[in-house]
Amino acid sequence: MQIKCGARYLGNHLLIVSCETGEGHMARNALPVLALAILSLAGCWEEDSDEAQVAPRPVLAVQVGTTDYIGQRNFPGRARAAREVSLAFRVAGTISQRDVNVGDFVEEGDVVAVLDPQPFQADVAQLEADLEAAQADFIARRDQYGRVQKLVENGTYSEARGDASRAERDTAAARVSSVSSALERAELDLSYTLLRAPYPGRVVAVYAEDFEEVAAQKPIIRLLDSSSVEMVIDIPETMISLVSMVEELSVRFDAFPDIELSGTISEVGS
Repeated sequence: MQIKCGARYLGNHLLIVSCETGEGHMARNALPVLALAILSLAGCWEEDSDEAQVAPRPVLAVQVGTTDYIGQRNFPGRARAAREVSLAFRVAGTISQRDVNVGDFVEEGDVVAVLDPQPFQADVAQLEADLEAAQADFIARRDQYGRVQKLVENGTYSEARGDASRAERDTAAARVSSVSSALERAELDLSYTLLRAPYPGRVVAVYAEDFEEVAAQKPIIRLLDSSSVEMVIDIPETMISLVSMVEELSVRFDAFPDIELSGTISEVGS
């Protein structure tokens, strides 16, 4: 006898099984077999259900920082000019004129001090005369070499005579170049006798007086740009990571507590 069985799973562990014989009747003696099949199928579904349940995994959680903590703090600091410089001459000499005093305001390019220019003017004049002489000598040596070279070509003079004339010409040319460089340097030194303000600012210190002999690079005047002020403050290391999140910054001075200035963070350093 042939038995045909079918099963349907309806969920919630409910299984419906029906079996028929080849003649279309329910097979009574097939019940033990069906019971075993039911138990086997239920066991498979139970295993699949257990495998589908994945145990939760622990994860690391970090609380995102907030700027409220830094926004509630006040930090002391010190004010300074955004730009300040000590002006000095690039050459040594004697101060013949100092045109500013402490507290004076100067514009960009204003002359603030002058060195005695006479020694530098003398150097320029001497080198100008040397250059004229060197140029005249070069012209003479050049023309002479041209004449000698023609005689060498027609066999009147030897090659050695032509080489010597060419060497004299080249030496004269080198002399012209050397004197020209020295003259340019002397003219540059002469221009350095005028000390000018590099930008608008206020004189806050004076280190030399008229008729004083000063060395090159010795500070003469201290100048600061008062149009922009920097505040230098110290904050704890634990708050440095929050600096980039700060959107607004205000500054107050003890001398003017009612005045509040807005600022921006320009630099973070140690």
